[in-house]
Amino acid sequence: MRILSYLITIPLAVALVLFAISNQDMVVVELWPLPFASRPLPLYTIVLVPAAIAFFLGGLIVWMGGGHTRRVARQRKRAIANLRAELERLQASKSRVDQAMARVTEARRIEAATDGARDAARRELPSPDRAA
Repeated sequence: MRILSYLITIPLAVALVLFAISNQDMVVVELWPLPFASRPLPLYTIVLVPAAIAFFLGGLIVWMGGGHTRRVARQRKRAIANLRAELERLQASKSRVDQAMARVTEARRIEAATDGARDAARRELPSPDRAA
């Protein structure tokens, strides 16, 4: 993109300089109805100054026209940041829940093993009715 910018800007700048060099003749500019506002100016200023003003006004109009798009982009950027923060919070919460579930599962496994050992021990011990 930068190369394209240079390919357009450099030839345009050269053309403007050549135009200014070749059009240095003085021209009297009169602003009707103000007879005292007549003034001699070089021809290139009469052409290039209004062109520069038009260029900057056009840029200002385009910039103002893109205001809605920039505002929407800022809102979406904030929304993305908020969603990322919420995602991180939920992932941390999920991690804590997963750890708690792992502890519960381990406790249930230990409890099942303990219950199984207790049941086996009960089967091995004679019951009090059989001993009598």
